[in-house]
Amino acid sequence: MASRFSPHPGGVAAAFLLAALHAVTLAQEGPPPWLLCGPQPSSGTYAANDTYQSNINRLAATLPKSTSSRPSVLYAQATAGSVPDVVYALALCRGDANASACESCVATAFKDAQGRCPLVKDVLIFYDLCQLRFSNRNFFPDNDNFITAKYVVGSPISDPTAAFDAAARLLVNATANYAASGNSARRFATGEGAVGGRKIYALSQCAPDKSVDFCQGCFGPIVNQMPNLYSGASGGGVFGTWCTFRYELYPFFSGRPLLQLPPFVGTPPTPAPAPALPATRSQDKSRNKTGTVLAIVMPTIVAVLATTVICFWRRKRRSAAQSFPPYSTSTDDNQGTDMLLVDLSILRVATEDFAESKLLDSERNKELDWGKRFEIINGIARGLQYLHEDSQLKIVHRDLKANNILLDFDYGPKISDFGLAKIFGGDESKYVTRRIAGT
Repeated sequence: MASRFSPHPGGVAAAFLLAALHAVTLAQEGPPPWLLCGPQPSSGTYAANDTYQSNINRLAATLPKSTSSRPSVLYAQATAGSVPDVVYALALCRGDANASACESCVATAFKDAQGRCPLVKDVLIFYDLCQLRFSNRNFFPDNDNFITAKYVVGSPISDPTAAFDAAARLLVNATANYAASGNSARRFATGEGAVGGRKIYALSQCAPDKSVDFCQGCFGPIVNQMPNLYSGASGGGVFGTWCTFRYELYPFFSGRPLLQLPPFVGTPPTPAPAPALPATRSQDKSRNKTGTVLAIVMPTIVAVLATTVICFWRRKRRSAAQSFPPYSTSTDDNQGTDMLLVDLSILRVATEDFAESKLLDSERNKELDWGKRFEIINGIARGLQYLHEDSQLKIVHRDLKANNILLDFDYGPKISDFGLAKIFGGDESKYVTRRIAGT
């Protein structure tokens, strides 16, 4: 398999994820474990046999048992030592693992992390059944899944199609939505789908101590990268500190899948045109008139289509360079319908062919009094304050308008569409632009 990951620090907004990934080339990667040795911002190294290493060894002796002794979640955090040699550690086992396999996996992870990332203070290591992170930085309060995430991309399939990409994305979205919703104490879901006679399997998991809102906000941005990173790939996944997804063409988890999606059906092919009948004399005259009209109209149509294609290409190119998923002021990232990407046919069924009664709720509109509106304004202001001042990288939206503010079921505002956003470095406080931004 191949691996790609961001070498740059990122903030809560996924704004800079895609741009960072464009600068990284794919490297051939074997099976797990997959490691991140000293993710940015770098925490440096320690000396052999010093106090920091002793604290790692103390955690290695206790954390595997602590993780496996909580069978409902198979998850644990721990701390050893004091500043400047304090070590923070987190271990999480996959939702289909048992206690003994979990304990063994975490114990092995401590050994391999030190052996494969020698003397590095901050290490993440991912196996099939568990993941481990230890660091000299207190990362427990972090709400960002991009500072530390491993991107694994499988080999290309022999016959890539848009239908396959859409089916894989729909399946991953379904498992991510199920895991985030809290239906399982382990925040874990598996699924199976099919397209064109080919089966697809997927798995998603979020840290068990995180809220529904947090998990949805964690999954949303990484799942939304699938069209950019995994188009035509036979499998792959994003492995982060707080949430993870993976899909393959073979079953890679234990037991029956929790979700069974019906076979994905793409757009049927256009039927071949009927053979032309011999023309009569009157038809010849009509055909001449038709030919004259077509000769006038067709160049116009071609010109319009060409203009449309060019505009679409330019917009897609800009989107590829600056594709920023929505940022939620409450860490809930609902892009599309509750993070779920669905095709047009599903939307038509769900909304009864876009009936107004299914799209606009006249009763709920009455709830939008001035008190609610004031809360929405405050929420937007808090989101902007975070992006401008509190985020690890400062972000200026540059296209804030009513259309780019999404509301959840409880009228919680979410700032969306970061396509024109400007990212500031850690020491930047101003930037002089030479072009007008905004739509």
